[in-house]
Amino acid sequence: MDPASPEPREPSTLAYRLLALEAAIMAFQWIHYYPLMPGKMATHFGASGAANGWMPRDGFMAFYCGMCAFLVVLFLLMPKLIGLFPDSMINMPNKEYWLAPERRAATMALMGANMAWLAVLILGLMMAILQLTFLSNLMPEPRLDGTTIALTMGGFFVCMLIWLVAVIKAFNLPKDPGTPR
Repeated sequence: MDPASPEPREPSTLAYRLLALEAAIMAFQWIHYYPLMPGKMATHFGASGAANGWMPRDGFMAFYCGMCAFLVVLFLLMPKLIGLFPDSMINMPNKEYWLAPERRAATMALMGANMAWLAVLILGLMMAILQLTFLSNLMPEPRLDGTTIALTMGGFFVCMLIWLVAVIKAFNLPKDPGTPR
């Protein structure tokens, strides 16, 4: 890269470490709760919090593992796949600037880091909702607490908003194109 042209900051490995931690926690959840779950699990809950949908334990646990693995792979591979697309098919702020040949590799690395953070947020939400589902299935009458769900979803949306602002800010044009960011 030309030293005078700004480049995206080198992505942190923290998001990837958090993804690995989430994967370990989810594996622990699976190992811990599998033998404790009833043969027929409550998997859907109405607005009142009462269970209104059921699924066999083995099917639910397989779905849980498969969905988590799919999401991790999807978010980690997405930037690599996007990098293969022509610029005309990529929608991002200031794409002419950030996808210029001298910045493209660094931009894709930053995009990968942003996707990793998105995966951390989405898997964190899944992990929390699944924890609540597991706990509800330990009750005689499976039920989700509306306040806990509202707080969980509210926290997720606040984090998503912060993530979105950070992504938009990361891909703003530098104030002075001649100086590094």
